[in-house]
Amino acid sequence: MILRLADRTTDDAEAFCALSNSLYARKVTPEYFFWQFHDGPNRPSLATAWEDGRMIAAYGVHVCAGDATRPARAMTLDNMVAEDAQGRGLVRQVAALAHEHARGAGTDVLCVVANARSLRAHERHFGWQRWRTLRDWQATTSGARDVDAQVVEVAAPDAGLATLQTDAFYARTPDFLSWRTQANPRYAYRWVEVRSSAGLRLGQAATKLFRDPISGAGFGDIVALHVPDSGDVPRLVGALQHWFRTQAVSTVVTYPIGSDQERALLRLGFEPTARERYVVGQGQQPPRLSWGMLDVDVY
Repeated sequence: MILRLADRTTDDAEAFCALSNSLYARKVTPEYFFWQFHDGPNRPSLATAWEDGRMIAAYGVHVCAGDATRPARAMTLDNMVAEDAQGRGLVRQVAALAHEHARGAGTDVLCVVANARSLRAHERHFGWQRWRTLRDWQATTSGARDVDAQVVEVAAPDAGLATLQTDAFYARTPDFLSWRTQANPRYAYRWVEVRSSAGLRLGQAATKLFRDPISGAGFGDIVALHVPDSGDVPRLVGALQHWFRTQAVSTVVTYPIGSDQERALLRLGFEPTARERYVVGQGQQPPRLSWGMLDVDVY
């Protein structure tokens, strides 16, 4: 067996896709491999295990640089072991290589946003602790109220709104937002701006729409909200909810960041769902660290 970091080659990309597509219904392409582990702004890497020329395990890492207000941090993602290779302790070996890379990049915080299986693996093999449980919030658009605002599609987020958020895992910098929402080979995003009838800009949002291939029902995600300090969160979210209805979308989902957004969602009929993910990390969760859909959806 060979342990190494994946290279930017077609062979490694195809081997990664073969492993991932053998395990998950949501398929990936080589473009996703290059985007996720070679083209991103967050110093990505992918530790891999190979046997007889086949990738049998993978463990990815994104390293986000720190600054004076936030520690360097790393998120692990696309962690997987081929079905016929499970039970051999491979996750410990590829994780050790990935964690070494993360620490070598100066990481102070290391975590994973995990499903139930990954949660058990990180607790059992590494002694990581569950920091928090995440649930998405959902509402229908049938009860959306008309609001004194309009939603306009824009080409890209305004630089003044794409500022660093010290409480979010990934820095909401222009480079990150461009990579995440405009060069993404897996999902199609739309940036929209909400304006009052007087033309006052209330905020911007990254959105994602998709349709059930059988029923044709429309679903929408509010992936990120960028609200000025003086912004009205309920008015902004309400306008987006109404806009989704005009797009023939029946259900809207988002991950709120902070209590202000949670209160606004409750007022607009959103409720937490039973779908759970788990933030798991080394030691105790750093104070004020929070996750939104831009972080969780990367997983």
